[in-house]
Amino acid sequence: QMEPIDQDQISTQKALDLFQRVLAQYPQSPYATEAKDRIHACQKNLAGQEMYVGKFYLKSKQYKAALTRFEIVLTKYPADLGFAEDAARYIEICREELGGS
Repeated sequence: QMEPIDQDQISTQKALDLFQRVLAQYPQSPYATEAKDRIHACQKNLAGQEMYVGKFYLKSKQYKAALTRFEIVLTKYPADLGFAEDAARYIEICREELGGS
């Protein structure tokens, strides 16, 4: 029931929390592999939303807000989701626009 990245991600966050709980409490369960896959999918959706919002802020020249979103992608989500390289590039753009801070 994950929503597209341009919509509210509350259900995705709730699903992520649930799958992480299943994995933590039942790591040897036959459902553990599926929980890992679903955790990955949830994280990818959540990171994708951060990128989407960050790009919106970047286009709107709201560089500080954009920078925050791209930094969240790098600090909160695993690099193997496919967003790390773009997030790092956008961080550099935001920092340049903010005067190198």
